[in-house]
Amino acid sequence: MLVDSGTQLTNLPDAETLRIPAVALVFAGGATVELDFSGVLVGMGSDEPSVACLAFTSTGDDKPVGILGSQQQKTFAVVYDVANQRMGFGAKGCV
Repeated sequence: MLVDSGTQLTNLPDAETLRIPAVALVFAGGATVELDFSGVLVGMGSDEPSVACLAFTSTGDDKPVGILGSQQQKTFAVVYDVANQRMGFGAKGCV
């Protein structure tokens, strides 16, 4: 497997031996959303890709907002409460 670190490609073990750490998003107020593997890495190419890209990136230390895209949301039922300016996450999304 190859990983694009932004400056070079890095050879990693086969997917069977590669361990991807768990990623959780922690929001103000303590709400935590644990991402599915598919929300962390995105395969590039065929059904069994040899290249995967990180599915998110920093918006910079000086930015007060991040983007939670469809790649991270797809394994959740997402509720948008516009009137109260809140979001909710439940199990069973689109995957």
